[in-house]
Amino acid sequence: MVIKLLKFHKKNYAVSTVISVLLVIGLVVSSMAIIIFWAMPLLEEKAMKNEMQSIIYSFEMVDNNIENMLIEGSGAKRIVGLICPNDKGSLSMSSYTDKFIVMYSYDTTYGFYTTELNDEDNYFNIITTGTGFNRADIYFLDPENELTPYANSYGFVHPKSYIREVTVNPSTNPINAGNDLIGNLMINLFDTSFSSNEPKGRIWVFDLGSITYQAYYGAGTQKTVYQNGAIFSTGFDDKGILNEPALITTSNAVALRIIQIKASSGFGGRGTPRLGLDLKNNIKREEPIAPSGDEQDSVYNLKFQIFGENRQSWLDYFTKIDGFDHFIPDSNTVYYVTTNPISFILDCSFIEINIG
Repeated sequence: MVIKLLKFHKKNYAVSTVISVLLVIGLVVSSMAIIIFWAMPLLEEKAMKNEMQSIIYSFEMVDNNIENMLIEGSGAKRIVGLICPNDKGSLSMSSYTDKFIVMYSYDTTYGFYTTELNDEDNYFNIITTGTGFNRADIYFLDPENELTPYANSYGFVHPKSYIREVTVNPSTNPINAGNDLIGNLMINLFDTSFSSNEPKGRIWVFDLGSITYQAYYGAGTQKTVYQNGAIFSTGFDDKGILNEPALITTSNAVALRIIQIKASSGFGGRGTPRLGLDLKNNIKREEPIAPSGDEQDSVYNLKFQIFGENRQSWLDYFTKIDGFDHFIPDSNTVYYVTTNPISFILDCSFIEINIG
């Protein structure tokens, strides 16, 4: 008789269970890793965009209220609540963030541009590209008080209300204005060989304040800024200008509003600070019809020059507007591309802003 040996196979149930548990744990860990490395950034990005949208909405509310105040006129007031959504965010306000310079001539042969007006000292240069000037009347204006001009066919030649007046010879650079070039200035340029009463060129200097919200995220720093009627977003998610300023252009006309603000406070962290807006002044600086009722001369060689923290955002914006282009001799300047005369309107407003 043949005896067959039976082969016994040991079944390692316990080992199989351990392996299964380890596989499950590995799957869970892998899933968590995927969530951490992929899902969490997406969730953070979504939260970040929601926060950014909330501050943009707040700044739009500020802009809408300011627009209504400009319609009402000097003395209009508002209180606007802002949403500051981030614990690591900060709201800051300043009266001196950027410098915006407007320049033009009343005769096509008097082309020029300026340099060094971004410095907070007494000196600047006038570079002529045509017939030169031999007299400059510099008016240091008080933006809180209305500028009352002497009326004639050339518009605002000599203001009655100003802080101080300085007369210099602009044919030799640098020009010493005698005082720091800050706040709000009007500079009339003359060629006295032609006429001592009618300016051949004009420069406006405005210090632009701003409201800025800055927040810190894993991807970097993001800033949202309200300035001069515009809202723009800069940083790692650079969107440029989101809300355009008051600028109108046609083939033979340009209209621009400048909004200066006086503010110097801030707010840190998460919260809903309330801004008090007070319109101190809302006037025309330049218009086709002079206060006397006479028709004002057209302007030529219109240029905008910008310095400061938001300089590049402004230059990018203007060069996208039909009719404007980079001014090659100076990287801070754009010009209106035409040799024809244009009608130019310049409205200016001064608003005091406080956090309540």
